[in-house]
Amino acid sequence: MTTKAEPGSSLRRRAVGNRAPWLCLALAGAVCASPCFAAAEPPPPGEGEFAPQDLVEQTVRRAAESVSDRSLGAYVDQLASYTTRHTLSKEGPRAGEIGQARTWILETFKRATRGGRREGDLAPTITFETHKFRPEEFGLETSRWLFEVNVINVVCVIPGAMPEARDRLYYAIAHYDSRASERMDAESAAPGANDDASGVAVLLELARVLARERLDATVVLMATAGEEQGLYGARRHAASRAEPGADIRAVLSNGAVGAPAGQGGGSA
Repeated sequence: MTTKAEPGSSLRRRAVGNRAPWLCLALAGAVCASPCFAAAEPPPPGEGEFAPQDLVEQTVRRAAESVSDRSLGAYVDQLASYTTRHTLSKEGPRAGEIGQARTWILETFKRATRGGRREGDLAPTITFETHKFRPEEFGLETSRWLFEVNVINVVCVIPGAMPEARDRLYYAIAHYDSRASERMDAESAAPGANDDASGVAVLLELARVLARERLDATVVLMATAGEEQGLYGARRHAASRAEPGADIRAVLSNGAVGAPAGQGGGSA
């Protein structure tokens, strides 16, 4: 949540501050999520189930060293430049609306993954996932939905290189919507650099770095909306994946990444 408008550069310094160690952890979690993976090509059939520990460490180190601080800062600056990314803000051409933000996220995912030169079954897919919300569906929570609205997640899927392991899913998620002090205020400035442009920046950099690797299992990077109303974008996605019995092995949620203080004001 952003409580008041501040210059983008100031918010960026707060959000970027201590991000590098957190992003390295995110990378390590995503890269090592699969019990076996190949650094460049899928392993030949029948050869060992687990990758050697030194190969795991080499891949994590290579991925972490590929992280660009400049790119991370630029991602945060761009997202914070929109006046508000409130889920209920009007859609259209006016700068500052959530529609422009999610389109930018989708296009940035596409650009980030092109460097991996993936084709065919290994080609990443980047899509909008739309969930319609109507006030009458929510009973006591109707006050959070004043009118019918589409909650749209941006989903980037980087397929696993091993067909036998491709159905194993490892998620990294963050929310791209923002809010001011009042939950239902969809017009006031809410740049949300820390909460949660910083988390979305992690996803975008993960896309760029991991698209160049050849992990056995599939990585799903998802920027959700409706979080500030009650985690609704993530909830609907989870429900849609539970019905077909998706094999989700882990979910890494990135919220206010690099914040100098944790909950209650303690050291993060």
